[in-house]
Amino acid sequence: MSSPDRITIRPSSGEEQGGRPRCAEASAVDWEHLSRQSFGDRELEKELLALFSAQAAAFAARLAEPAQEGDGRREIAHQLQGSARAIGAFALANAAQDYENASTAAADDCAARRRALLDRLDETRRAIAARLEGR
Repeated sequence: MSSPDRITIRPSSGEEQGGRPRCAEASAVDWEHLSRQSFGDRELEKELLALFSAQAAAFAARLAEPAQEGDGRREIAHQLQGSARAIGAFALANAAQDYENASTAAADDCAARRRALLDRLDETRRAIAARLEGR
């Protein structure tokens, strides 16, 4: 007797897989997710991206500074995680979550995750700049 066929449902870009959203493969931002979030309104997309970009620049500057006790880095990572998920920057959101979770870990691990977060932040900012410039 053969076993019944199994149906496998694979999440689309941006949907949860293994407890974490997947990132878009072609870009640092899942543009389809952003379009859904903005109801297809291109002007709203531009406004959201400009706001995110300004926030990301401020966060990048704070994260690049030498770490100090009580400097709010966990809070920055948490805020960045939520903002990144909202626009579809899932790889950045995941890096922010990793950094937030590692903020109490060993210094080397935390520093490596901070570098990874800053890399994803830079990648996302470049993708947004290209989108806003129409490239």
